Amino acid sequence: MLTNNEKKENQQDTMNRNILVDQSTENHPENIVICLDLSNEMNTTLFKSKGSSMTAFQLAKKMIDIFVNSKHIMNPLHRFAVIGLYDGASWMCDFTSNPESINSILHHVKPGDTQEFDMASLFQTLNENAVVEDDNSGSFYVVRSILIYGRSICKPHFSNQEVFKKLIRNQRFFLDLLYIHDIPTEDNNCQSIYETFCDLIKPNSYLFDVTKNTVFLFDNMAKLLAHPVQRYLQEETNYNLHRNVPM
Repeated sequence: MLTNNEKKENQQDTMNRNILVDQSTENHPENIVICLDLSNEMNTTLFKSKGSSMTAFQLAKKMIDIFVNSKHIMNPLHRFAVIGLYDGASWMCDFTSNPESINSILHHVKPGDTQEFDMASLFQTLNENAVVEDDNSGSFYVVRSILIYGRSICKPHFSNQEVFKKLIRNQRFFLDLLYIHDIPTEDNNCQSIYETFCDLIKPNSYLFDVTKNTVFLFDNMAKLLAHPVQRYLQEETNYNLHRNVPM
């Protein structure tokens, strides 16, 4: 998806972002945009939960509610917004630091029929509503987009990559992805969709995929609680616990 020159520019951007991290490792406020897939596939992908079945959409709303409330406890200045993803992206909720406002939005949204998904519309919506250019005010914040995508058939595409390339180079913009899908088979496009997301992200993004496992779904969302300027690169993380061995 990216040319060699663009990849080199991304490496330089990552170095600049590391400098940004070194300059400020405090828990500065985040503007977090939850980008939730509202395709009908979210209503047909079923998870087993405590002996009963729940759809990916139902579980996504629960895990977002837990995530938002947990981030709010960590820092009440964190703000949240919601984008709904149908054939394109729709800005559904302006930034708020009130978790109940986000919960109310999620309570009222419903999946609908979709034929495609244009990633360009997502980044255009983010650019118009969420991302503020770097300034010299001395204040520090980051904008983080968390894309929750739940389609196994519909492969996302770009009608235009101009805005995406602009945002991905912004040192204060982070993109994380959580891909919920069916078991990959010849009858779906799970593997190619995942590969598309791998090409989309940068080294300091987090990308998780989950196949009908409720525990893994919530665990992966919990891993996104870490502040993007404080956390390790995903490839360097280790979530295993080890028993201390007496000397």
